Amino acid sequence: MRRLLTTITLAAVALIAANLPAATPRARAQDLPPGLYDVARVQTRLNVRAAPALDAPVIGWLARDAAGIEVVARDAAGAWGRVNLIERSGWVSLDYLDAREDDLWAANALPATLRCFGTEPFWDLSHEGERLIGDGVDEAAKREFMIDGVAGAAGAASRVVVARDQHGTVTLGIAPEECGDGMSERVYGLGARLSEGNAPTRTGCCSIAAR
Repeated sequence: MRRLLTTITLAAVALIAANLPAATPRARAQDLPPGLYDVARVQTRLNVRAAPALDAPVIGWLARDAAGIEVVARDAAGAWGRVNLIERSGWVSLDYLDAREDDLWAANALPATLRCFGTEPFWDLSHEGERLIGDGVDEAAKREFMIDGVAGAAGAASRVVVARDQHGTVTLGIAPEECGDGMSERVYGLGARLSEGNAPTRTGCCSIAAR
């Protein structure tokens, strides 16, 4: 059972939540949060293009049975979705992707497969049930945080997460924004900010694609 937030935790949530975008009743296609999709209605493979247009160069492809594909962004018309390949990102027609029915962005909850990470310095936090499993946080090899609370509106990707272990409390802020990992040409749809005590805030990206 998730523990109730303390007064200190609530203050931290309020502070970070004030800087995160609020959900809008009628979000534009390009403002929708990242989602998971399965390839459908494709005979051989689904082309990934350099831009959201049929005449754009093909830079890769997805298998006709590919599943759990993360669409990190959509074009203004909502006809194309941006996806990541091994070392870069591209665009696929959403006519050939079916959205999963999973309620990824339920109120005050996290996607089951959420992972946030950063470089220089390296850090990594993966969501597992009621915990965040951390690597490279506070220079420790591994840390296991129990989640105290999650704040965020239904249908929106902005989140504030407060979690703790025996060494202290961390606050993770997540907001929709174009984000790069600094090591490849991949593009992610969520930015992250991780803070703990008086340590400098760490920045990074988040993904909902299963590892």
